[in-house]
Amino acid sequence: MTEHSGLPLSERLHDYWRAFCRPFRTLSFRCKYRLARYRRALNYARDRLSTDDAQQIFIDCEYPAGWFTLLTLTVEDTLEQAQEVYQDHPDLRRLILDGCARVGKKWEDHSDALYYARGWAIELAEGYAIDEGITLVRRDPEDELPAG
Repeated sequence: MTEHSGLPLSERLHDYWRAFCRPFRTLSFRCKYRLARYRRALNYARDRLSTDDAQQIFIDCEYPAGWFTLLTLTVEDTLEQAQEVYQDHPDLRRLILDGCARVGKKWEDHSDALYYARGWAIELAEGYAIDEGITLVRRDPEDELPAG
């Protein structure tokens, strides 16, 4: 007896069709996956990476590089923390990005000090703002934080 005995013909044909199509679906998935990686590589080579592409490349490279980030200093988290201190300013994101880039290259503490790393990035952003003649206005403690 086979596994299909007793099943209606339509169900048996459906099972055969699924078994026939399975390798094509796998091939399709693999091709889409590879094409996405080649697209990211091309964008990287052309210096046109989106934030999502850059993050995906970073994730793709963790295993081969043997580097697994447990704590990540992100612009979004640092910006959120800075917005607890400063009112909104059009240049604040860029200043925080510059601060995070510097901290990421210089930070040597491998403990649970991510909060302090963000604080350092915010201090650097303050200095960059002063150097560029940008005034960052501190929030009043009673100010409501921006939604986000």
